[in-house]
Amino acid sequence: MKINNVAVDTLSAASDASSPFLGLQFAYVDATAIQAKVDPKLPEATARILMFDSAGNLKWFTFTGTQNIDLDTDGVNGLETVCKNAEGEEANHNYHVYAVGTSAGTVGFLFVDTDDYASGPFDGGWALPSGYTYCSLPAWYVRNDGSSNILTFSDSNGYCAWEAGHGSQTIVSNGSATSYTDVTADLQKYAPPWAQVAKLRVWVGSGGTVNLSHNGSTNTLDTMGAVTNYEHVEWAGGSSLHYKRASANTYIQCQGWQR
Repeated sequence: MKINNVAVDTLSAASDASSPFLGLQFAYVDATAIQAKVDPKLPEATARILMFDSAGNLKWFTFTGTQNIDLDTDGVNGLETVCKNAEGEEANHNYHVYAVGTSAGTVGFLFVDTDDYASGPFDGGWALPSGYTYCSLPAWYVRNDGSSNILTFSDSNGYCAWEAGHGSQTIVSNGSATSYTDVTADLQKYAPPWAQVAKLRVWVGSGGTVNLSHNGSTNTLDTMGAVTNYEHVEWAGGSSLHYKRASANTYIQCQGWQR
């Protein structure tokens, strides 16, 4: 697998503990902003981020302190400039968060429209801010609602937990499908395609069985439950999600995902 023309396994092989983000966390700030910060449990109060340039050269960057990243800002520590100038922030939309770096070691961050995710800055896609020549793999993922407010979340060691109660993580609501139905696009509203794992909550209002499948033909998992009994399912990140059930009252939510 490649992202921005660099093999993911190449980055993993060069990083400690197979993570290109050591000690980097994100926090919700307000309707338009999140914050990059260092894991407070680290004694040295320094995060390390692995980035690469247009030639595929790898470099570790250090990050200290905090940095707000705002969708209302143009460019570094805001929304990627081409997207900002073309359409601005869109409602009911997802944004990837990348770390970017200069040759001198300065670290910034960038919201990138998911529509531009497939093509990175080194293969004709979104643009790096002026003076920045390095970028990371996707570091985080946010979604906003119909009023363009970022959905609240918490980050624990790279696990994004959507805040309970705002009901915005629903993939299937009162669903009924007698044959497998593809709901991957709805899953990816709340778990990025590059996540290791998406954590689902599945239940059936009238009791019974829900069949889940990665490919829409082979049954992967039977999930059973009544309205007060929830099945918690870890779904492989990047996998398609299909479900079927003979009667109504099927509900599937995404509770979070692991980077």
